[in-house]
Amino acid sequence: MRLFASLISIAAVLVFAGCGASQNFPPGVEYPAPATAPPLNLCPTAVSVPKDLSAKPGFALLRVNVTDASHQPMKELKQADFEAYANAAAFPIAYFHPDNGAAPESIALVIDTSGSMHPKLPVVEKALADFLVKLNACDEASIYAFSDNLYPLTRPTTDHQLAASSLSKLQAFGETSLYDSIAKVLAAQRHADYPNRAIVLITDGMDNDSIADQKADTVAKVRNSGVRMFLIGIGDPNASGEPGIAIGSIVLNGGGIDRVDAKAINSFADATGGEAFIVPTVNDKDKSGAFAKAVASIGSVLGQGYTLGIVLPPGIDAASVTVAIPSHPDAIVTTRVVPAAESPGS
Repeated sequence: MRLFASLISIAAVLVFAGCGASQNFPPGVEYPAPATAPPLNLCPTAVSVPKDLSAKPGFALLRVNVTDASHQPMKELKQADFEAYANAAAFPIAYFHPDNGAAPESIALVIDTSGSMHPKLPVVEKALADFLVKLNACDEASIYAFSDNLYPLTRPTTDHQLAASSLSKLQAFGETSLYDSIAKVLAAQRHADYPNRAIVLITDGMDNDSIADQKADTVAKVRNSGVRMFLIGIGDPNASGEPGIAIGSIVLNGGGIDRVDAKAINSFADATGGEAFIVPTVNDKDKSGAFAKAVASIGSVLGQGYTLGIVLPPGIDAASVTVAIPSHPDAIVTTRVVPAAESPGS
């Protein structure tokens, strides 16, 4: 422990001397979004709630995702398959729309580029580039890197090849500001162009740079945002030792360089109806394909789901509504409320 404390002190001195207190970006890395906006060819959403229905007191719009036990989306469900209830009272489904992969989505791809990610970035870049070029043509994508701070690589764009090319800018440097970066991306996603919004985040470590009292607050904000989070943690949740301290792309640590915060990753996924994956550490010689499989699994779920509208009596909060599918009791059902300001009407 004394040796680790000494390493921390050395790291602090070297980082301060080498970077300077006012530096915003790692030396040689320029992450700001481009000055001119990239192509953005948006498509209309297929969800169109009749105005006489959306204007009713107590009307709530729910986004429902349904997967089987293997986490594969269930695409052929009908309105009659769904039940909505709260406090033991059932409510009729007044509006129903299956998306079946066609619903355009605003996706923020958030990539950990702390020092420990250095050997993993080639595998991450290849899998995410493939993920981006397979998105639906109308999907809006934005790319962020994070370490000590959050760095936007692209503004929102429907040019997925352009977004994929931005991944070549990734460079590993610094520590891991996980919670602060999520809070910033979440704030940016409030301005996304589609009501269906997702964050896909990749990390390999433990948060060692965020403001401590912001952690619980960030989880609460995510839970109330209506934005689904899909997270991939690279490493071993049970690795022993303290989290590493990064000096550039070099990581000094007490043995915990491969330790990933599965608890945090699962808390964000559970709070948003998303999904979390923990995969073994990867490098440019990785042959398991576990990371690529996790990315592909996320891609298969995006855009899949159902939009339900219900009319609630006074005193019932839409967030307390449970949606079930009695004909498929083993189905995994996640529900999130579409904020009223984002509810499409005609």
